[in-house]
Amino acid sequence: MRNRPSETARGAAWVNNFPPEDRRAAELLLNSLRVLSDATFRAKLTDQLAGLVQELPRPIAIYQVRELPNRAVEGFLPLDHPHAPLPGSEGHVGHIIRDVIGSRPDEIRASSPQSLEDLRRVKARTLVLVDDYSGTGNRVAGYLDAWVSSPTIRSWFSYKFIKFHVLLHAVSVSALRVLERNPWVEQVHFSEHAAEFSTARWSTDEATEIRRLCTNHGYKNKFALGYEEAEGLWVMQHTVPNNLPMILWQGRHKSITDWRPFFADRKMSPALQQELGDYRLETRAEEIAVSLRQPRLSHALADQPGATTRLLLLVLAAAARGVRDVRRLSLLFSTPVASAEAAQQACSQLGLLDSAGRLTREGRRELTSARGRASLSLPTRRLIGRDGPYYPWQLRGVEDI
Repeated sequence: MRNRPSETARGAAWVNNFPPEDRRAAELLLNSLRVLSDATFRAKLTDQLAGLVQELPRPIAIYQVRELPNRAVEGFLPLDHPHAPLPGSEGHVGHIIRDVIGSRPDEIRASSPQSLEDLRRVKARTLVLVDDYSGTGNRVAGYLDAWVSSPTIRSWFSYKFIKFHVLLHAVSVSALRVLERNPWVEQVHFSEHAAEFSTARWSTDEATEIRRLCTNHGYKNKFALGYEEAEGLWVMQHTVPNNLPMILWQGRHKSITDWRPFFADRKMSPALQQELGDYRLETRAEEIAVSLRQPRLSHALADQPGATTRLLLLVLAAAARGVRDVRRLSLLFSTPVASAEAAQQACSQLGLLDSAGRLTREGRRELTSARGRASLSLPTRRLIGRDGPYYPWQLRGVEDI
């Protein structure tokens, strides 16, 4: 198990910025961060984009979401305005797009036309706008607005010649809501829900204390809880978003001359990149069961050593409460969407859920039985010539809960 952020040298120094009575809240805030490594980001987003290229109507035009100038510029801003990708998010996403479409793109399949005329010539049916993370939805929505400011694009859209899809590795709950309500967006695709205050498993008192910590020690009220008070907890090795609470990334100031930042200059130091990697705060199965109002199951899970069994039982408990959508399961379990989907499919294959994700008679029986005993034995299939239980391949290597 990786060290928690507060157990690193930089983390310990950061916690000591605060008076003793505030340090517990500071540690809880710091340890609730989710850190995504560049290797994982690149592999996951590449896989996602390649999958969409296979699934969506072709030809497909793919573009990285980028910052556009506010001043008036001649031409079609998203394509005609020259720009140099930034070394952070834009650069990483740009490399992934080029890897997926290849150095000599097949325009019938997927490409990235660099003018409106080229886009017309290609006759793209699907436009995929790609970014690494959205905390508020504003950056993606603003970039999309620049596209539909063109009468030509609006005409193509109104006649259903094109559809816009948004691909993100991670998205906050609020940003997802904003983008799914956007009339121009056909669908938002993402790998995991971004960590934020609303998804942290804090008590009401803990959340109040952490917000007080942020507002009391951040030297700019505008960013005390992050940009637009987004209350983000999501960090990538190549970029530290400004929607994190300011106390995590602020430097020395005339009002705080002895301050040791955790993310100095809004960057992850090489040491932190090695120490934290793909860090996420471990989520205990018992806590998830309690949130599902399953106290007896929570007690049983505390004594259950098998990570796979715990995950399957949580899927059954969620189904009993009407939580069947894999995105909601992902949010509830603090796990990637693919892991939640794999667990749900495994329950279906074991006959515990029906095709709609509802509990079968066998599934209800197992859940009822599990609530009353600590040692659990879900129905399993066995491979010929092997004594151990067989779980569907999707669950092999699934993250522990």
